[in-house]
Amino acid sequence: MSVPLRQFQLERYFAAGMVPLIPAAYFIHGPVMDALLTVALTLHIHWGVQGVIQDYARPFVIGDVAAKAARAGVYVITATLLAGLLHFNTNDVGITKAFELVFSL
Repeated sequence: MSVPLRQFQLERYFAAGMVPLIPAAYFIHGPVMDALLTVALTLHIHWGVQGVIQDYARPFVIGDVAAKAARAGVYVITATLLAGLLHFNTNDVGITKAFELVFSL
């Protein structure tokens, strides 16, 4: 089995595993659920943005330097997202409680 096929299958299994995680996060609040949701959302978004960059920011289309910069930008975005969500979870109410507060308006 090739590496891209394995990664595709892993992404699909992971996305299917997120289906019960999202509703569970609505009912279960706490640091463990916040951490699980943070990692799950970050990985899901990383894989999605990486797929878009692989499809549309090819060296043939935008040049070698811009394609490498776009690929590096994916990791910068992912690291920034993860750091921001972890900071929000530890120094504020957390993701699950924040969604509850938004939906209670």
